[in-house]
Amino acid sequence: MRSRKSSFIIFQIIFILISFTLIAFFHPVERGWWIFKKTKYYEAYFVAIAFIIASSYTILLTLWYDNSDNSFNSKISAKALLLCGTLSITVCQLLYRLWDIIGFYEVERGWWIFKWKEKFSRDPIFGLLEDSGAIAGPVEEMAKLIAVLLVPSVRKSIKDSKSGLFIVVLCAFGFAMIENIEYFSFYKEILLKRANPAHAVFSAIWGKALGKWFNKQISFKKFLKYLFYGMALHAAWNYFASFHVILFCILFTIVSFYGLFFIKKEICTT
Repeated sequence: MRSRKSSFIIFQIIFILISFTLIAFFHPVERGWWIFKKTKYYEAYFVAIAFIIASSYTILLTLWYDNSDNSFNSKISAKALLLCGTLSITVCQLLYRLWDIIGFYEVERGWWIFKWKEKFSRDPIFGLLEDSGAIAGPVEEMAKLIAVLLVPSVRKSIKDSKSGLFIVVLCAFGFAMIENIEYFSFYKEILLKRANPAHAVFSAIWGKALGKWFNKQISFKKFLKYLFYGMALHAAWNYFASFHVILFCILFTIVSFYGLFFIKKEICTT
């Protein structure tokens, strides 16, 4: 029903308005003077920006969704965005911790109060994946998948390629929203760079396949192939961002624009 979509959009708009209110009250403030001038940032400001970015995309996603079969469910959509998004971040932290245990070891240097620990990779490949950030591909996409599968009502709502892609992309936007808050807190200058749909595009690749596998249209082996594609694109994104600026700019453009067209095409079937 159209009203189901409207209620989810209204829910998003209300929180966007709340976010703008937070920005108004907690906007960055300059302190000091001349070379001693510093900008004071508030956590509420970063939370508001991250929510506005995520909600803008999810509203667009909802408008695109073909609801001629009355399959849209506002409660499930909210769970996929907020609950699965939060859960995926939690699972991600656990997977990164496991990655550290498997791939690295620590050596103590110095003595007494001058002691410190150095981290070493067990294999050069582990070091490359860590230094380039490429490990985010397999770890973060797997975390999103686990999160979607762990919430029964969300998992049961995936019945075909359209619903699979839609639910997974919502989870990806929830993941990106929470991740952005942390990024903004440490790197204020990347606010605009993080306002891209990359996380959603990576996950859309295997989200569509997840729905097809649930619907018995493809085998589990074929689903794993598309999961690998999503992980590989995510890993390439981080790798190029670390070492190849020009190639990253090309990939950024392709993923940000073509990726949205791909998502729209898959969920706007009328």
